[in-house]
Parts: sequence; structure tokens; C-alpha cells
Amino acid sequence: MSNRKFHVIIVGASIAGLTLAHCLSSANVDFTILEARASQITQGTGLVLQPNGARILDQLGLYDKVLRQAARIVSYTTYFDSGRLLLDIDTRHLTSRRTGYPLSIISRQALLSILFDYLPRQDRIRFNKKVIQVTPSAREVTVHTADGSQVSGDIVVGADGVHSIVRSQMWQYIQSNRHAARFFLAREIPQKTSFAGVFGTADPVPGLKAGVVYRTFGVGWVMLIMVGKDAQVFWFISIAWPHTSRQAWRRQQGKTSVAPLMAPFLDKHVSGEVTFMEIYDRTSSFTFVPLEESFQNQWSAGRFACIGDATTPNIGQGANCAIETAASVGNCIVLASKTDAPWTEAYLESRLQTWENKYRGRMRLFSWVSHSVARVEAGGNWWLRLLRSYFGYYHSAMGIALLGDLTPQTAQVQHLSLPSRRPAVPKSRSDPQERNWSVRFSGVPVVSTMIVALLFIVQSLTRPKDGGVN
Repeated sequence: MSNRKFHVIIVGASIAGLTLAHCLSSANVDFTILEARASQITQGTGLVLQPNGARILDQLGLYDKVLRQAARIVSYTTYFDSGRLLLDIDTRHLTSRRTGYPLSIISRQALLSILFDYLPRQDRIRFNKKVIQVTPSAREVTVHTADGSQVSGDIVVGADGVHSIVRSQMWQYIQSNRHAARFFLAREIPQKTSFAGVFGTADPVPGLKAGVVYRTFGVGWVMLIMVGKDAQVFWFISIAWPHTSRQAWRRQQGKTSVAPLMAPFLDKHVSGEVTFMEIYDRTSSFTFVPLEESFQNQWSAGRFACIGDATTPNIGQGANCAIETAASVGNCIVLASKTDAPWTEAYLESRLQTWENKYRGRMRLFSWVSHSVARVEAGGNWWLRLLRSYFGYYHSAMGIALLGDLTPQTAQVQHLSLPSRRPAVPKSRSDPQERNWSVRFSGVPVVSTMIVALLFIVQSLTRPKDGGVN
């Protein structure tokens, strides 16, 4: 090993990319972030920060800053499109009771700004650097950008989203080394687009309360409304797209572009008193995107690694999973950089393979659950509607709590101490809410088995019903 410092090239100043930069910075590992955009400001709606993501941000010293920009979720409601209430879950202690971290709503832009503003080495971020090629060699990997510049390092990490150039270049590397036994069965999983998403941000709407999540089901669509700090409204509509449609799927922005698609939803209820029209009229930004789905079985090869949406695009825990994969690969890189062994391609590949094998199963579970639930929620068959109502009424609270729960498999920053936050302790076991919570979790093994079996059947036998509003 030479006297030079280990150097990581991160492609994408995304939530995953900036989280990884914080992890590396805290361990004094050198890095460079290459970002195609001109600044860190990006389009996006709100997101829910769950305990698995919150704990990592807490380790990095960012969580208190996040809380100042976030709204704690106090209620999670589910409505039919007629305005009839299915369920209202009190979420104030749903996760904090077990983990010390409440569910919180924060805008994507606010979280990105915090990750950027408090990064100790902002000079390591280079904007207007669109990556066009990655060329690995025995000693290093070199990343080429559209302006003719290049950066060399020991590992390149793709945090550049669904259409990752790093993932694409990694597969070119795999194809050129197909003769190697380790790549003989490797296959890139094609992305499929069964759903489209429309999202936006709106000014406060009378009747919608801060800290409340409103979810509405319809045939072929699902609407999610999150009311964040200062009653700012973040909304997202997932629409099952017709398989017979020949319309080109491309990202579109602006009210004029999405207005025809939004027209059928305007009279749909967000709550018993509020319709989507009231949110639509107060919306300042509109974005339409195809929602590509896939789960990549190959996250790394040689000096390449991919995290966040580059491996598991558009799953329900997107930001939290991005934070987890960033922290977990950061652990791997920190250990590799501190070793006395030469930083050869074979050595780094073996370390990355160990990382990938350890966390791939957990991310596969998130991806599979998200894939299945999306089809149940948007289902049009009578039995899917029944299944949707059953899950929504009886198991929503358990699902929300368990997916973001802290377990031995949940990633953390290994070289940083765990925060000392203590879970909220109920007043007594006789408290009605605590008693209800205990009853729900006493049946977890049986209920979980039933849910997994039903979701497996759903995923195997159903396809999204053609999009539209009935």
C-alpha cells in the first residue's frame, strides 16, 4: 500500500450520495462528489423519515437539524375515494415507543439542504459534472465527465438514481469480464414501468392538519397526502398505467403538462371534508414521472458499487433505504481504507461483495413488499379490494412500525457511537393505547406469515389494472 490516501468517487449529490460523504468524512476518508446539476437544489415532494434512516442521521449529528425542519406524524388516515373513513391511526408513539425516533415528514429539498450545508468538506462537491464514462484499471478507476475533465480514485459509487450511469458502466465491465466465474450467472434485471407518479407541493389547505398523513384508495390509483411543517402539503398520486397504451413515458413538469391527467382526480376525497381540487388549486409545482421498478441482484463489481435508487428504484422506503445503503457501504469502504492490504481490484471487490451479500436480503424484502402492496392498493378486482380493506384496517399500524423498525440487521455507522435517545415509555401497561399495541404485536408471527402468503399470491397472480379513475 502506498502513502497516498484512499479516494472514493461518489457520482450524484443525492440523499444517498451526501449521506455516504458524511460517513466517509467522519472517518477521514477522502472523497469527491460529481453532480450533473448546477446546484444541490432539486425537485421533489415530501418524504417520511423512519427510525432506520433517523438513527443514521443522528449518528452523523444531523438529526436535531432535521427535526427543526420536520413535522412529527401524529395521525395516519385511510379513506375511500367517496370520503368514507376506513381507519385513523394514532402514530404519536407508534415507533418512538420502541426506537426513540418518531415518524416525521420533511421535504426532500430540506433534507438535501441539511446534508449539503453541514458537510464538512463542501469543496469536494463538484457541480456541472455530468459523468459519461467510467474506466477501471488494475490500480484505479477513472471517471470522465462531459466537460472533458476526469477524476481518479480507488472506488466509484453510483448514487445517481434510477437511470444510473455508474450501474450502466458497471454492467459493461461485467460483460467484458464475462469469462470470469464470478460473473458467469450475473444478469442485469430490466426495469419495468407499471405505474406512473404525479407529485407536487401545495400551500396550506384549510381542513388538512400538520403532522397528518391522508391516504385515499381508488381503482387503479392511490393518493398520498402528507402535511409537513407550517402545514405545507406534499402530495403524490400513483397510477396504474394501461398496458395497451402507446403513449411515450417521459418526465414532465408544470401544471399545463399534467392538467389532463389530473382532471379525473379533482373531485376525489382526501378526507371527509377536503377534495383534491382544494390541494390542486394551491399547488406550486407539478411533476409527472414513470415509476420504474426492479431489484438489481448485482450491486458491485470490481471497483464499482451502487446504492440507493441505483439498486432498488421506487420502493416505499426510498429515502430511508438510500440512507441505509449509504451507511452500510460506507462501513465497508472505511474498513477497506484502513487495512494494510494493497487496494487491489480483487481485494476491494471481495470487500464490496461481502457488503452486498449482507444487506441485499433486507433491501429485497423492502422491494418485494413495496411491489406487492402497490398492486393490492391499486387493484380493481373485488377480492383485491377486500384484501386492501382488510390490510388497511387490521395491519396498517403493524406494517408502518415494523418496516422502519430497528433490528440487528438495520444498518448503522459502525465507527460512530449509537445515540443515547431513549424510547418513549408508556405511563403504564393499563394504558388503552399500549394495551392495543401489545395485542397487535402478540400475534406478529402468525399474522406476518399470513400476510407474506397473501402478498406472494397477489404478486404471482395479479398485474396492475389499467390506469384511470372510476
